[in-house]
Amino acid sequence: MKFNIDSVIKNINKPWTPVDLEKFDDLVLRIALFEGEYHEHSHLYDEFFFVYKGEIKIWTERGDIELKAGEGITIPKNLKHKPIARIPSFVLMIDSLKG
Repeated sequence: MKFNIDSVIKNINKPWTPVDLEKFDDLVLRIALFEGEYHEHSHLYDEFFFVYKGEIKIWTERGDIELKAGEGITIPKNLKHKPIARIPSFVLMIDSLKG
């Protein structure tokens, strides 16, 4: 289904509440408002982050990763991580529907 990210984010005002944009294979493309600090966690699958607007830091047990608008990274499965946004930021994620 066709979507427009700018139209979608106009309706997002609650941080850390992902909105599903598209499902394909066993994956889902989501976007969320990151604001403040999320809790430390890990997944049984790789997780992809792409900063659409703003900037975030992802704490990992291997070191911090800084991402600005237009940058992305895949966090490997089982790696403990914690996203942190000092300013409100919109982030696209690809997650597994199985996990």
